[in-house]
Amino acid sequence: MSARAPRSPAAKRTRAKAPAESSQSAPFAPRRRGGADGPRPSARQIERTAELLSVLAERYPDARCALEWTKPHELLAATILSAQTTDAAVNRATPALFRAFPAPGAFATATPEQIEPFIRTLGFFRMKARALHEAMARIVSVFGGEVPRSMEQLLTLRGVARKTANVVLGNVWGIQEGIAVDTHVGRLARRFGLSRHEDPEAVERDLMALVPRESWTLFSHLLIQHGRQVCSARGHGCAEDAICRRFHAQPARASSRGRHVPPEAPGLRPADSPSTDARSRRASGSRRGDSGAGQPRSARAETPTPKPAAVSKAARDSGTSRTSGASGASGASGASGVPKAPAASRAPGVRAATRRSRRSEATRS
Repeated sequence: MSARAPRSPAAKRTRAKAPAESSQSAPFAPRRRGGADGPRPSARQIERTAELLSVLAERYPDARCALEWTKPHELLAATILSAQTTDAAVNRATPALFRAFPAPGAFATATPEQIEPFIRTLGFFRMKARALHEAMARIVSVFGGEVPRSMEQLLTLRGVARKTANVVLGNVWGIQEGIAVDTHVGRLARRFGLSRHEDPEAVERDLMALVPRESWTLFSHLLIQHGRQVCSARGHGCAEDAICRRFHAQPARASSRGRHVPPEAPGLRPADSPSTDARSRRASGSRRGDSGAGQPRSARAETPTPKPAAVSKAARDSGTSRTSGASGASGASGASGVPKAPAASRAPGVRAATRRSRRSEATRS
């Protein structure tokens, strides 16, 4: 049997690199719901999403990007600054910033330290100043001072991810490349049953499979508007809002404070919940066992031991405690018949006084 010829190192390297190259060239496509092998959205899910889009558009006819801008590079800069910051805070900082740096070239020639004073009121302002400087410098050096018009080129800029790129493409040029997913969009997508993921890119894939492509940018604005005005993180007003009551995956109920409260778990009554049971035990002071666990702290405190009555000096001098008429008197007396001082009062001064008393008794006898 002939020996198998070994493969050349070049062939091995080529075979190992092939999967990586193919994965990088794969386009960003809508995810199939339920995982890579799960079913696609049903016709009813797509119809339900269309109904949600319609009622949101009817309630918020003027929904648009909340960031204020007049030039493409201004929207790019404002979106970079909006990370971990409210749009209102960004709008307060950008007018002075855009007056000082009116073009990408002005950002590129400046240093991050010169940009920082204009955005100091925003979170992570030092990191954002470096991102603005490097992104604008690349726009000037690579793209001729013009903001790129493709997702691939925008993602090469410092501080730009898919959300920022989608905001710029959809609002500046009307290019529907994806759906911008921020905290509001992700929260409402999960509450409305449009996605069950936490990762923004996974949420974006689910929404792209449900929403018509021509409405991707508008749908993001509508969800953000509804999340700010009604369906907030705490859910104030969700139980009274018609859209929330109709499209929430699980019906919301109002608590005593008016917050959105998720429904109870199936088969678990409020009185049987562990937290309610623990509160009732603490309120009633009942014990969970002989060890005292689960009872109030005041009940678990040890009962103080009553201190024995102190023996006066006159009683010690008279020697009345040497009588053995009372039960247990001999156990409470020492060898000389003088009662022992209590354990709590056996200080050095007390012991010295006791010794002097004993010596005086021995002298008199």
